Amino acid sequence: MADLSSLSREDLQLIADKKFDEISPEARATLNVEVAIGEPSTFDKFAYAYESADTDIGNALTYLSSEFPIGKVGFSFSEGFTYTPPEELYGDQYMNASPDVRRQVIARAKEIELENKYPEAARQAGMGGAAGIAGTIIGSLMSPTTLIPISKAYQGYKGLAAVGAAFGAEYNVLEQLAKTGDVDVKELAGATALGAIAAPATSAVIKGLTPSARKALIERRSPEAKIKAQEEFDEIQNIVYEEVAKGGQTPGSVKQIVMNRMGLDSDALDDILIKSDSKMVVPSVEEAQAVMAAKAKSIAPAAATKGWKFGEDILGVISTNIKNLSPKIHDELAKTEFAIAKETEEYVKIVQPLTKIFDKMKGEDLKIVSRNLYNGDFDNALSVMKRYSVDSDSALQSTRDLLKNIHTRMKDEAGYTDIGEIENYFPRLVKSYDDFLKSINKEQQTKLQRALKVKAKELGLKSAKDVPEEDRINIINQIMRGHNPIVADNRLGFTKGRAVGQIDDKLIEQYQDPKTAINSYIMKAVSDINKRKFLGRGNNVTDAGVRRVNLDKSVGSYVDEAIKRGELAEADSDRLADLISARFGLGEQSAGQISGTLRNIGYMTTLGNPFSALTQIGDLGMSVYMNGMRNTIAGMLGKRNVSLEDIGINNMVAQELATVGKTAKLLDKTLGAVGFKALDRLGKTTFINSAYKRFTNLAKSDKGITELRKKYGGMLGEEFKSTVTDLRAGNVTDNVKLMLYNELAGVQPINLSQVPLAYLNNPNGRIYYSLKTFAIKQLDVMRRDIVQEFNSGNQKKAAENLVAYMTIIPMMGATVDETKDFLRGQGMSAEDMPDNYIENLFKVFGGSQYVMDKYVSKGQVGSALGETIAPPLDWINAIGEDVWKTMNGEFVGEESKALRELPVIGDVWYNFFGGGLEKAIQFEQKRRLD
Repeated sequence: MADLSSLSREDLQLIADKKFDEISPEARATLNVEVAIGEPSTFDKFAYAYESADTDIGNALTYLSSEFPIGKVGFSFSEGFTYTPPEELYGDQYMNASPDVRRQVIARAKEIELENKYPEAARQAGMGGAAGIAGTIIGSLMSPTTLIPISKAYQGYKGLAAVGAAFGAEYNVLEQLAKTGDVDVKELAGATALGAIAAPATSAVIKGLTPSARKALIERRSPEAKIKAQEEFDEIQNIVYEEVAKGGQTPGSVKQIVMNRMGLDSDALDDILIKSDSKMVVPSVEEAQAVMAAKAKSIAPAAATKGWKFGEDILGVISTNIKNLSPKIHDELAKTEFAIAKETEEYVKIVQPLTKIFDKMKGEDLKIVSRNLYNGDFDNALSVMKRYSVDSDSALQSTRDLLKNIHTRMKDEAGYTDIGEIENYFPRLVKSYDDFLKSINKEQQTKLQRALKVKAKELGLKSAKDVPEEDRINIINQIMRGHNPIVADNRLGFTKGRAVGQIDDKLIEQYQDPKTAINSYIMKAVSDINKRKFLGRGNNVTDAGVRRVNLDKSVGSYVDEAIKRGELAEADSDRLADLISARFGLGEQSAGQISGTLRNIGYMTTLGNPFSALTQIGDLGMSVYMNGMRNTIAGMLGKRNVSLEDIGINNMVAQELATVGKTAKLLDKTLGAVGFKALDRLGKTTFINSAYKRFTNLAKSDKGITELRKKYGGMLGEEFKSTVTDLRAGNVTDNVKLMLYNELAGVQPINLSQVPLAYLNNPNGRIYYSLKTFAIKQLDVMRRDIVQEFNSGNQKKAAENLVAYMTIIPMMGATVDETKDFLRGQGMSAEDMPDNYIENLFKVFGGSQYVMDKYVSKGQVGSALGETIAPPLDWINAIGEDVWKTMNGEFVGEESKALRELPVIGDVWYNFFGGGLEKAIQFEQKRRLD
């Protein structure tokens, strides 16, 4: 491929825009690729004949130009109207030549232009077969004066003959003037008669075209139709260049790919090509690669800078930030997130029969089964499990088969070469490394510490404490299975052989239960496989240990390849690397035990009550905004076409709630007990089903398909057309599920791509994002639908979205708040709706009326900010106040603050028995008086 590194930015942009006739001589020399002259394509035959054909307007202009040299007037959006004198067009002697010579010069100039444009077709003999004949006829008819008669072609033979006679006379006069400067009356009479005969014959040619092609010829006069066709033509031409640049494509395969990616059939493709003013160019591989390379070098940087970057880091969802840098990379990441969710759901479902058996087991039996499974003694484990289920054998075998499948995928799909295979393997998960170290004997401690030190040195780390979790787990498991650590070439290895029963009844206390272990293993393994597939398997991924990626090097290679493919501006490479590294690096690490515990208790005290659960009903407002009222009602009350299990989020509330540990299990049970999870499922299920109904409706019209293609054409690629067909047929395929998952991810934080960079990079700082990721997603929706639409020039659409969002979302929240007031016994009044609306308007931006009144109105912005970002730790203050009052003999049970913070019953108790209802009524009365 040609080296474009020395070309100017202007030339690169012109090449990227495929404007080869405007590039500099240096660029022409760089792109000078020898292409063998072969048989012209059918399209080239048609196009050459089409442009060679004389039209009545063209003949008139030729005659006028020969008699009265007027030069050439042009127009472009970049330069406006331009004028080229005839001397520049045809040479200095043109003005002194006779009209007859001028006509010959004009004709020859047109021939040279077409020879350069269609070299193969220009060298063919005859008219180029049927394609050439059709091109000549249609080319002659492509004139404003002849398109009107064509639209009357259905008036019958006599009507068409009369129109043809008129056209024959008009055309012949202009043709004679263009070629000879005189009019022969006899020839004119013959042409008139010939026109009467030829018009029906021409009609036969046109009627030989498809109905859509005939319709396109008629509709071509419409400016709106031409503009729309031109926009779609540009998409088609870009696809052609992308596909040809890959190499190995035939014209037929490129056409099929175009139709698949655009969601078109042959008739619809012809319709666009006929209506647009542009001529399709099928470049050589070298030309296409040059264009794609030029595009890559001419992409304008999109990353935010300085203050805007800080704001993006704190509040900007990384999915949107990545899309701003590269839509293609965003689409690939979205598919990866869906694959992780879907595969995890499928694998967890496979092991569910086994984990349900674990749920039935308690105490000593669970300990015995755990120890035997971890030691690979499946027979003894089954002897206990069978007392709880007759299906224990099949449940365990299904899990073992799954573990083998994951191991195979690790090697074949993820490209791992450093993982062995352990007989009778079952995943183990240590609760705490420090506690585990204290529990093992001195010999094992020595082996473990020695192995960790060697690994730290091998990885270039300061100490054994810095060894990553995956490597640490692997080393622990190797040693506990009786493998001795060895050092060869400064790399850690282990001897073969195995000692069974290394985990005893005492040590088993340091391991998580088997249900937690197998589910954690599945989540990590699926994420790891898809992470490596996203980064490019063995091509770009650099290993840094057992089942661990050297993220810096792997992401660096990925970003470099993205720049070469023309998917990213070089100036944005560092920003993209930061975002991807955060998603697949620190973003996958859990918060520390203390931070995680505080956060989970905070959730239980704020979300773990029936009144907070009702807040989830407000999610229906987002469905109304995105999918419309009718679709939302149908999605909630009508037939359910899709389930949360179908898109891999059966047990997902939000990413910030996806934690493990004892308090996480207690939080999960609390949210289930108060109805929070049930109402959350209702909101999510309604949303995806209403989105499905919207998609199926869009798939029924050309306008709707265009809307779908705008959002999902790039993500689905060649499968877009088949996906539209599936939507029309009502088939819920994987691609349909991908679209629905992506729709939900666009409004709710259901994966790690839907949270800010600061959230991902600070595992222990995530406590400050407690109860805020949903609000941040609302800001993200407004950013995409309002701010970015406005900045892209779609001011009308932005205004419509602004009005719709600010009407629907706060009003839905206000309605829910009024419902909660009614259930609390505070009554329901239409007079309260305006105040509730204002309160929910503040919530849209992550604030509250309380903060505005207490702090902002007094100029205390710092206090307001602190109140807004503070994590939900009121329960700590409540316990402290109660303890202090107890120590001072001032504690009164009915005034207990700690009791109010209790999950499930606390808020209910305070409202009905702790004076909350009375205080609320007094506050409301005072507010109305004020």
